[in-house]
Amino acid sequence: MHIRQEHIAKNELLRQKAQGQFKTFIADCRIKNFQKKKVLEIGFKNGLFLDECYKAGLAATGLEISRQYFETVRKEFPYLALLHYNGGDFPLPDNSSDFVVSFQVLEHVSSTEHIIRECLRILTPGGIMYHICPNYHSFYEGHYNIFWLPFLNKKTARLYLKFLKRCVPRFKDLDLVKVRAKDVWHGHGLEQAEFKTDEVRYVPGFESFNLIKPNDVMKIIKKYKDELEFISLGKGEFVAGLNKERIQKVKQKFLRKILELVIILPGIRHFFLWIICWAGFYYPMTIILKKKA
Repeated sequence: MHIRQEHIAKNELLRQKAQGQFKTFIADCRIKNFQKKKVLEIGFKNGLFLDECYKAGLAATGLEISRQYFETVRKEFPYLALLHYNGGDFPLPDNSSDFVVSFQVLEHVSSTEHIIRECLRILTPGGIMYHICPNYHSFYEGHYNIFWLPFLNKKTARLYLKFLKRCVPRFKDLDLVKVRAKDVWHGHGLEQAEFKTDEVRYVPGFESFNLIKPNDVMKIIKKYKDELEFISLGKGEFVAGLNKERIQKVKQKFLRKILELVIILPGIRHFFLWIICWAGFYYPMTIILKKKA
C-alpha cells in the first residue's frame, strides 16, 4: 500500500512538472494562438508533456529513441502520434510542424547542429523551436548534481569527475549498449537503439555527453542566419525565473546557498545577475529560434 501511494505521488509530481513545462513553453515563446497547431517533441520520455499539449488543443507528435519509453507511452496514451526514432533525420516531411520542443535532450546528441537543422527543415515558416538543455558554461551539472567548472572541455571534465569520484564506471566499462552511441545518434541506418538494462536511457553516461555551451549554439545560429531568427538562449528566462521556489529545486547545496543569499540582497542581486548574463553562466539554456517566413 505504501509503495502504491509513493507511485501515485511520484506520478502526480511528474504531471505537475509537465503542466509547468507547457505553461513555460507557451509563455517563453509568447504564443497566443496555439489551437490546432502542430507540435513535435523530441525525446518524449513519459509522454506527459505531449499529453498536456493534446489536452490544450494542439496536434501532438513525439519522437523517442528508447524502445521502452515508446512502447510504454503508446499503451498509456494511444491517442498520441508517436514515432520510434533512430537518431538520424526526423521521419517527418518538410514544413510539417508549427513548434518543435525538447527538454534535456541536446546534451545527449552527438551533433547539436544536426538537430537544429532538422528542426528548421520540418518547421513551417514562422514556426518556433524551443529547447531546454544544460549550459556547460555554467557552474552546475544536473546529471551528477555537482558544482561545475564552466571552462572544462571533455578531457578536463572527465578528470574533474574522476577527482570528485563521480564518473560512474558502469556507463563506460560495462557492455550496456548493443549499438555504439555515435551510430545511434548519427543515424547510420539503424532502426532502433536497444539497451540491455532498464536503467540506461538514451545515450548513457558522461562519455557520450554533448557539453553544449552558448557560444556553440551561436555559431550554429550564425551559420543559418538567413533562415533562422534568433529569439533567446535563456538569459532573460533565467533572470525572470530566479525565485525562491526555483532555487529550492537546485540540488547542489553550495550553489543553492549562494542563490538564496543573492535574492535577499537587492544590490547584490542586480550585480550578480548582470555578471552571470554577461559571462554566459546562466542555467539552463533556453534556446528559442524562429524559422523566417
